[in-house]
Amino acid sequence: MALKYAYHSGNVAHSSAPEVADTMPPAARSLGIELIPLDGATSCGAGIIRQANDVLQVTLNARTLALAESMGLDIITPCAATAGNLHEDLTRLRDDPLLLAKTNDVLERTTGLTLEGTVSVHHLLHVMVDEIGLDKVEANVRNPMRSRIAGYYGPNMQQEGACGDDDVYDPNYFEQLIEALGGVARRVGEQDAERRSP
Repeated sequence: MALKYAYHSGNVAHSSAPEVADTMPPAARSLGIELIPLDGATSCGAGIIRQANDVLQVTLNARTLALAESMGLDIITPCAATAGNLHEDLTRLRDDPLLLAKTNDVLERTTGLTLEGTVSVHHLLHVMVDEIGLDKVEANVRNPMRSRIAGYYGPNMQQEGACGDDDVYDPNYFEQLIEALGGVARRVGEQDAERRSP
């Protein structure tokens, strides 16, 4: 049975890495993930909107979350910033009933939507490891990477509750995925440490 998610391509697919937009649908299909477009989803703000107007960022993200919730689907994204920011704002809304009520008031008046908070946000990395399994990922590899690769997690998706079953303080999912794809996983700084070793 295919996994089914509301698909939010995230900021990265629209700006710095458009190849993500091209590769995500076929990659998801090959892994048995059905992507349902999250039409009308906005940018997560990438933490930048929050600097100028925190309420605006929370409300925009609540709208995106409510859209997925109205579809009865959790969100999947390949963008670390989107995964992290949506998760962070969802957690804030779940933990603060007053903020949720104020946000829902604005949402209902402007879009007709409200957010209950039943939706979840998942990064593609965590779905691949936790839901699909690296054995299935490895079985689908047609062109092994055969390179030394260091994954960069970044701060956005390495938050408590936002990183699947990975260790928030000592993550290793990227390394596991790199190995499953045929590469040699390296930790950032390993090469420098090796050069300094006698």
